[in-house]
Amino acid sequence: MAIVGHKREREVLSGLLSRDGLSLSFSGKEGTGKKLVALSFLRELLGISESDDIIKNPDLFLIEKEDEMIKADDIRALINFSGIKSYLGGKKAVLIDNAENMNKNAQNALLKILEEPPKGEFIILITKDFEELLPTIRSRVTNIRFQDLKDEEMREIFPNITEEILSVADGSAKKADSFIHADTKVMNAFAKNVILSTGDAFLEGKEISYVNLIIYTEYTQKILSDMILERSGGEPKLALSKYLNEHYDFSIDYLIEKSRRLDKTAKLYAGNYNKKLLLANLLF
Repeated sequence: MAIVGHKREREVLSGLLSRDGLSLSFSGKEGTGKKLVALSFLRELLGISESDDIIKNPDLFLIEKEDEMIKADDIRALINFSGIKSYLGGKKAVLIDNAENMNKNAQNALLKILEEPPKGEFIILITKDFEELLPTIRSRVTNIRFQDLKDEEMREIFPNITEEILSVADGSAKKADSFIHADTKVMNAFAKNVILSTGDAFLEGKEISYVNLIIYTEYTQKILSDMILERSGGEPKLALSKYLNEHYDFSIDYLIEKSRRLDKTAKLYAGNYNKKLLLANLLF
């Protein structure tokens, strides 16, 4: 997949290729291309051609756990890798994706090697929430902050993207892709039912997966934010928020409370709770 945007970040990285080892972090919103840029940089660093699978390269150690905790055992395996000479006689690299998923023990186990990477080894932490990392981790890495994708860059990735999806995606290609492939009618129905507290028709015969709930939740939160913006004197961007504000007299406090309850439901939905009951409590 081609990299779109991030010219400044890539220029900074090009200037680091000659270094003899470094600890870096790539931070920024999810879905902005941090991992794509990291893998491109590491291809150049390790001398891997585009036709070769970088993940299988013996001089790269990769940790990627999207929905799992990264534990101290994972870091111990990383440290063992770092103690071995390069298989191919060049530089080595470590890439930890979703680094905010490291528990405290894992982060503490990583401190020493971050402070003094082995000669010729680059360590990259990718995170959507830099502040979730311990201060001792943050102080030991050079952080490269990735900006949100610009509207023209989003259009380059998604030539047929609508203005509505462009607005709710917030510069994240991952969000845009989720909204593009979601059922728009269901997404709008969910938002209306949450805001109006009328869940009968929506719940009937429906099972909502956690993945879809997160998509619907993010969309509804954008609708709520847009409604609050208009109630505060700003200019709304989304058709549904304009419609709801025109036809219903919601207070800002009511909309803020809906946003809070929606966020809480999304967090509980991933756990071992009665999902039907959670939705019912949210929608009524």
